[in-house]
Amino acid sequence: MVRVRSGWVPLGDNALTWMWTDAVGGRHTPLVGGDARFGWNHLGPWIFYMLAVPYRLTGRSPNGLLVAAGVVNIGCFVAIGRCVRSIAGDRVAAVVCAATLVFLLTARGPRLIDPWNPYIGQLLFMLAVVSCWAVLTGDSRWMAWLVGAGSLATQAHIAFMPPCVALVVIVVVGL
Repeated sequence: MVRVRSGWVPLGDNALTWMWTDAVGGRHTPLVGGDARFGWNHLGPWIFYMLAVPYRLTGRSPNGLLVAAGVVNIGCFVAIGRCVRSIAGDRVAAVVCAATLVFLLTARGPRLIDPWNPYIGQLLFMLAVVSCWAVLTGDSRWMAWLVGAGSLATQAHIAFMPPCVALVVIVVVGL
């Protein structure tokens, strides 16, 4: 959270995310995802819509993007813990949560609060993975979480599409 206090200035892709988040609700509300290489866009604009609320609550400050990314990732972290706890118990959930924290703290870049689309989709994808596990163990209420988290991860960055589709195929075949 040091970046939040030091006056973060978004550059590159984060500057574009800032611009599109600022446009939500106006005449230029984004209808597609962020720019990708080779002149195309990622699949969905959900990232801009979700970031818009904390962004506006922080007075349209770029730091609001950091807060919003943190809220999304913390929400995913809590959902991951609850999912694993529901199918494997407290100890396994603690191990998975600890491993996730180690990943977040040791990975390059501030993964927890960075609104860059490949980063913000990572915990969403992990939530899709553990939701798939839960559905395969017979807890069908996690199917909606699998589809929702997989969809949001895929909209954030198209690279999540093949593994998310594979998770859905695994569940369909497994059921």
